Amino acid sequence: FIPATPVMTGQTNICPFIGSSTTAIPMTYTAFAAGATSYTWTLAPNTILVSGQGTNTVVIKFLTGYATQANKQIRVTASSVCGTSGLGIFYTNASAPVTPSTVTPSTTNICPSLGTGVAISYTIPKAFAASSYNWYAPANTSISHPNGSGVNDTIVLLTFSSTFTSAYLVVESVNNCGVSGRRGYTITRSNPSQPGLMSGPTNACAYIGSTGALATYSVGQAPGVTSYTWTIPVGSTDFTGQGASSISFRYPAGFTGTYISVTATNGCGTSAARTLGVSKLSASMPGTIDVANLAACPTRIYAYTVASLPSQATSILWTVPAGATILSGQGTTSIQVEYSSLSVSGIVTAQGQNNCSVSSPKSTTVKLPTCPAGRLVNSATDAMTTKGKFDVSPETMEVKVFPNPTTTDFKLQVLTAGKEEINVRVLDMQGRYIKSVKVTPYQTINLGAELKAGAYMLEVRQGKEVKTTRLLKF
Repeated sequence: FIPATPVMTGQTNICPFIGSSTTAIPMTYTAFAAGATSYTWTLAPNTILVSGQGTNTVVIKFLTGYATQANKQIRVTASSVCGTSGLGIFYTNASAPVTPSTVTPSTTNICPSLGTGVAISYTIPKAFAASSYNWYAPANTSISHPNGSGVNDTIVLLTFSSTFTSAYLVVESVNNCGVSGRRGYTITRSNPSQPGLMSGPTNACAYIGSTGALATYSVGQAPGVTSYTWTIPVGSTDFTGQGASSISFRYPAGFTGTYISVTATNGCGTSAARTLGVSKLSASMPGTIDVANLAACPTRIYAYTVASLPSQATSILWTVPAGATILSGQGTTSIQVEYSSLSVSGIVTAQGQNNCSVSSPKSTTVKLPTCPAGRLVNSATDAMTTKGKFDVSPETMEVKVFPNPTTTDFKLQVLTAGKEEINVRVLDMQGRYIKSVKVTPYQTINLGAELKAGAYMLEVRQGKEVKTTRLLKF
């Protein structure tokens, strides 16, 4: 039977292989037709049949003029004793390479490489039909080709001088048919951004002099920043952290006010400064003083309290009149004051204070008469009559425990007109004995400093009269 029209295989785009008769790269083409015993090949102009005429495989060279001519067909027929097949045609083309795809750097931050000789790599995928690539390096750089020239020249290494600013890296694809469009990549030298918001105290009072605390200032650590440069007041002491994103120091004695500033640095340069204003702020005067009577004659105890620590104050300075003793709370927002049984007249004052100043005083008047001999009040809430005289004697035993709850110890006072011995026991909440003491009427004692945090029962017994009080210690 007559062979069918041959089917051919081989290279379609021959641009990378075109050249002169001495530089053209031979290409192989193959035909197949069932029953064929020989093949006849017909080539287009500007080709050389190197070998294979009569067989199903030929080797062909494509010469320089092939790229621009219209006829780029390879033709073949298959023959047998029965006849010759139809004409098989293989269409070649001579296409210029496509423009390279996106350039990908190993890093976008060139700053650590400026003037150091440390190279950064730039890579593209292989471009269709490219036999080589042209790379154009920016000024003030040096370029190298780790894969050499040719089809694998898809990676270059750039080193940067210290004077490099910003420029394009450009690449184009090449084959024997022409040059592709250019692909560019912008390489930018960027100074670091201004540091973020600075945290730290704006009132220097607590941090002045050798007795002041360490003032700490910080900014967020930004990517790519190699160091931070801080500017602090002249004469500051115990300075640590220069170069880092956080510092500590003490302000000098005599400090009045200034700015703390910080800049960020990398291999490209230095950022704009971030600043924070710092000054000396006087403590404000406390608010209204609230007064509460905790215990009455013969040992009178009062609590004096302000609602909160005044603005810019680190503590409160309390003063009390002669004949009074501050039992607890000096420096805090609440104190307990014990007065003698004698007449007391004067004022209690509270002043906000910090390391720079003491505020004007807030005051409350104190005017207490002498406690009557052998007389005492029934409770703190009815300590005085409208005439200012103590007028009530307890007919039964009265037990006063304060403060309750407490974090330290309790003060115990037993008010009684009885003559019997007074016995005091401390029990746990299951009734188990812990300790016991004896007290005298009107005596104030401290109790419970050694107790652990928890709940307890206080039992006070005089003769047949027993009173129990629940104690709570934190």
